[in-house]
Amino acid sequence: MRGLVILEKTWGPHHPSVAWGLNNLAAIYSAQRAYQRAEPLYKRALAIHETVLDSYHHHVALSLSNLAALYHDQGNNKPAAELFQRALDIEEKNVARTLTVASEGRRRSYALTLSWSLHYL
Repeated sequence: MRGLVILEKTWGPHHPSVAWGLNNLAAIYSAQRAYQRAEPLYKRALAIHETVLDSYHHHVALSLSNLAALYHDQGNNKPAAELFQRALDIEEKNVARTLTVASEGRRRSYALTLSWSLHYL
């Protein structure tokens, strides 16, 4: 919690670095099965990413996947499936865009990032 306060004071409450701090803290709570503490943090991180990044940004998809995983772990499968589908739609669009216009190095970098993300779903 203290680290999150430092991030907010340093970058402001709506910075992507704050969203990552929120995601990390929420992941800790999720691992402890403290879902009621994790959910608002995941939601706030998603709201930050949706506000400050392109709606099809990879970090938006990751935030959606994190919240979906939380719902899935709680047995809330309908909202989990909807959020996972939104994340998948974003990643599909990103793959198509990256494979058609990016350099070879950028395509490889994106493939590594995507494979890492999918590994943790």
